[in-house]
Order: sequence, then C-alpha cells, then structure tokens
Amino acid sequence: MSLPVGIVYDPIFLEHEAPGHPERPERLAAAVGELDRAGLLARLTPIAARPATREELERAHVAAHVEHVRAVTREIEGVLDEDTYTSAGTWDAATHAAGGTLDLAVAVARGALG
Repeated sequence: MSLPVGIVYDPIFLEHEAPGHPERPERLAAAVGELDRAGLLARLTPIAARPATREELERAHVAAHVEHVRAVTREIEGVLDEDTYTSAGTWDAATHAAGGTLDLAVAVARGALG
C-alpha cells in the first residue's frame, strides 16, 4: 500500500527574494507550476505552512543563531554568509517553511504520509 505524499507550500515563501540571486521566487514558482502542469500537484497532500515557534527553532539551532538570523532579517536586505541573503520576507518565509516541515515530518512519522 502506498501512502500519500505531502507538500508544504505557501505563497509567503515567494517573499524571500533578492533580485539577481539564483535562489529566487521564480524558481519555486516554476517548480510548483511544473508539478501542476504534470498533474502531480493535485495528487499531493498539502500540509499548511505555519510559523515554527521559537522553541521549535531552538531544537535545531542554538538560541544565539536564531536571534542572529531574526536580527539580520529585520533589515531590508542582509546576508548571513556569502551564499545566504536575507530580505524583508525572509523571516516569515523561513519560519513558515520550518513549521510546515515539522508538521510534515510528524505526519510521515505517524504513518499518515509516505
């Protein structure tokens, strides 16, 4: 018996953007568009994106790192390292992705999704 496959997607993810950077909203929109065009998106089980709590974030990252990322993302544009930029939408996009991914992982662990 095959289990349904879940997906975490929310338009808030498109708000993490820096013009000209290879990691940009258009890439995500194109991937979701291709899933839709191929008829696969309708076959996936959507898992709602939600902001991860501070406690959840600190299960994976030390508190100082969480605070550093939060502080940097308060700026209109910033960088965490040479590969990772931040924008005004980064914090919300990242915390929603983390919260949704946690819920997706719980669904898989409980056997509800494959």
